[in-house]
Amino acid sequence: MVKYLIIFLLFVLSFGYQANAGPYDNVGAITPFNLANSLDLADYCDGGDANPDDSCMSTWIAAAKAQGKHLYASAGTYIYTTIQSNLFSNFHMKCASNTAVTFKGSANTFFIWSPSFITPGQPWSDISIEDCGFDMQDSISNFGSVITINPTVSGTKNITIRGNRVFDSTQPGSMYVEDTRQRQYIVILFSDDVLIENNNLSEGGRIKAGRPGNRIVIRNNTLFNINDNAITVVNFPLSGQISSHHLIEGNTVTNPLGSGVFFGADGESSGTTIMVTTDVTIRNNLIVGNFDFGIIGTLPNRTARINIYGNIIIKNNAPFSLGGLFNSGIALGRADNSVLPTQDITIRNNVVRTEGGAKLELGGLFIKTNHNNICCLCNTFTIGPSPTYAIFLQRTTSGTLKLTGNELNGSVVRDDGTMVIDQSGSTNGCFVPTD
Repeated sequence: MVKYLIIFLLFVLSFGYQANAGPYDNVGAITPFNLANSLDLADYCDGGDANPDDSCMSTWIAAAKAQGKHLYASAGTYIYTTIQSNLFSNFHMKCASNTAVTFKGSANTFFIWSPSFITPGQPWSDISIEDCGFDMQDSISNFGSVITINPTVSGTKNITIRGNRVFDSTQPGSMYVEDTRQRQYIVILFSDDVLIENNNLSEGGRIKAGRPGNRIVIRNNTLFNINDNAITVVNFPLSGQISSHHLIEGNTVTNPLGSGVFFGADGESSGTTIMVTTDVTIRNNLIVGNFDFGIIGTLPNRTARINIYGNIIIKNNAPFSLGGLFNSGIALGRADNSVLPTQDITIRNNVVRTEGGAKLELGGLFIKTNHNNICCLCNTFTIGPSPTYAIFLQRTTSGTLKLTGNELNGSVVRDDGTMVIDQSGSTNGCFVPTD
């Protein structure tokens, strides 16, 4: 018996042993960056002068594509005045660090690989952009960006956006608040197996993914002063309707004008009867500011397996706000044409509170329309001043809501619907994700 055990252990050490693969095991780029197989931007451009580097950067990217090389940027400031649009499969770019290397531009976008949101691109795969700095330098373009992958056709996959810093040196610590000057620094759409992690975004820019997309991980990013939704993972009624397996975890969001996390349909009017959003986990995020919503889902007609767990959401009297009268810590609304009840939603171990006299008019948790098997477990709501709603059920017309172990701290539950409220303490049947 011992002999067979030793043989098995040797097999594991030699060849590896893999249990059932999880949904996020293979997200991100397939190929690690290889410095020995790279071309250095410093060999093409002078990162120490004030001259535009558009031409030499284009040459650098084209040479890497032709030679099958990766792209490396040594320390320096590289200036661009036009849009670079040279994406290719196996594109791997890495900088010396996100503080030593800055791409500084007067164009509104640095990397954009589809001319517009409606012009088809082509499927790409195995892409990474890591440890680079980008200076927006007072761009006033609406939805200004630095990294945009939007092929509008299916097949793009395995993308890593990691460790980048995007900022605006002309207004440090501030941002535009006009809705015509929103910024979305990192946009990865119509792509599967996407990893966006450890990025630092400030002065207005968000992360957006999905529309649709599957197996998307957004984790450990820091976002400060965001106009308007900080992290957005959505579906939209274009080609393809299914978005599944979205993991949003460990992010820190400070002062989003709209929301810390937005998921589901890309706006109420975007909902269609065939749109599907499933298997969304939003956990262990910190969201602080004078936002409209900490976490909001606009759930399409076919929605299942949503887990909102362990988040800390603090609404305060920070100076930035869209000024909406209807806001909430966590809100579950529905998109237009959503007639089917959602299936299996668990909201567990979250902390929602207000500070400095701030209010949450729709409550710590706002739930609208019909749901099956929704569980609200062990959350803490401290959202004065009184009277306030820890939980507000608006026009909830079907299903059962299990309320167990929640701390309401002086606030109340408001029920404007006919959903059954089960406060027996039972959690039988509550959805628990496996990832």
